[in-house]
Amino acid sequence: MFYRVIISLVIVFSYLQSFAQYEVTGTLSNINDKNTPIENHPVYFFIDTVLVDTVYTDDQGVYYFNYNKDLIGTLYVKTVGFCDSWNLYVDSVIQKLDEITIINFQICHENSSDACHASFEYEHVDSVTINFQPNYNLEGLMNYEWDFCDQQDGSTVQNPQYQYADQGIYTVQLVTTNPLGCSDTSINEVLVSEDTYIRGRLSIPGNTLYDAHIHLINFYDHTIEKTVYADQDGNYQFWCNPDKYFLKVIPDIAFDDFPRVIPTYYGTTINWQEAVATPDVHAILDVDVQALTSYFFPYGDNRITVELESSLDLDLIPIDVLLLDENLNPIDFGIKAEYARYEFVGVPAGTYYVMPECPGKNSEYIKIEFEFINENPVFTEFNVTSTQITPVGIEDLKRNDERFTAYPVPVKDQLSISSEFPISQIHISDASGRIISVNNFSFENNCMLNTQSWPQGVYFITVFYDNQPPGSQKVVK
Repeated sequence: MFYRVIISLVIVFSYLQSFAQYEVTGTLSNINDKNTPIENHPVYFFIDTVLVDTVYTDDQGVYYFNYNKDLIGTLYVKTVGFCDSWNLYVDSVIQKLDEITIINFQICHENSSDACHASFEYEHVDSVTINFQPNYNLEGLMNYEWDFCDQQDGSTVQNPQYQYADQGIYTVQLVTTNPLGCSDTSINEVLVSEDTYIRGRLSIPGNTLYDAHIHLINFYDHTIEKTVYADQDGNYQFWCNPDKYFLKVIPDIAFDDFPRVIPTYYGTTINWQEAVATPDVHAILDVDVQALTSYFFPYGDNRITVELESSLDLDLIPIDVLLLDENLNPIDFGIKAEYARYEFVGVPAGTYYVMPECPGKNSEYIKIEFEFINENPVFTEFNVTSTQITPVGIEDLKRNDERFTAYPVPVKDQLSISSEFPISQIHISDASGRIISVNNFSFENNCMLNTQSWPQGVYFITVFYDNQPPGSQKVVK
């Protein structure tokens, strides 16, 4: 690594005779070769912190300064060199000031890239006014050329303050040149706005995701603040207040898409509790989001209907209903058929779980099993509160008797029985076979059972007829 060395000589000026002229002269040579002069090299003459004069060495490495006695202050002669170690610099002190003072320098003479590094930082004064600060200043001996990317004049000031006419993203360029002629250019995007700018690219493994939109969800109250659609290259952008946010990708629904794309939070998860929030900063944020995929293919005839009930306005809440496999891996998401109702169609035989998901709410899931590819539709219902999404009503029915049909009425938390033959009695048993209720009917073909008091679990419905053997079905709540 290269370091920067500024070599200085301090001449303490006391009292000089009137009208007397004084001269400081000397030579510059390479510290690694004392017999090799350094030509066309800058030497600086300061009074206190004020640069009075700059000269360059001739072809013999010699420089000259002239000054008169009425200069009052501390006099400095400086030059610059660039070395790979501070230990290569040996200082010297002039004990006496003569009419001709000879000061010879031996310096490192390597034009290191570190000596003209043009990186810079900036800070906001207000929405359109920016303070710029280069990271390297070489004690005022560096030249600066600023281009603020607004088709106006730039600046040559070391630390300029600039006011833009309009808010936006500007590509600012800084060119620095050190006293040895080394030049470097730095180009950075600068945010000129009170807002934060979040941008990025949507993708799935190995490909761009462009047929999707993305929600900007407030980290604290979990409301959707903005929604944008990705362009054909999968790019998106938000202008928003500086705050913390969740980002959630919602793919378009297309049954011929393969692999299936799953709604995904930034952080590559379906669960808001595992999602990564953007930082609360006033800055340009580049946030790429990769969505989850599955190789689930809907080739069956089974259907699952999911209904949400709530006192809340569900159109204002970012809820998605997910289908999980037997290992709780997401494989699909439901089609919104109408307000608060979602469907999964073409579901093959197998074991599944249905889970609504919403930021800020703890969600439970329902287990559903299909033994065949064309069983009766399954109707499930969830209650959505400000903090939870929980299943209600009957969640699964197994039809074992063709003489009667049982289907849930979730809104009333009831189970409707429709029979080919008049029903005299219905027994409800738990999974252990213990009868928990006996319901008598007056030989009715259509009966209704209240299920509000049933805890979650597996139950068996046994229907008794007058002149027929009984029949049964399994119910999962």
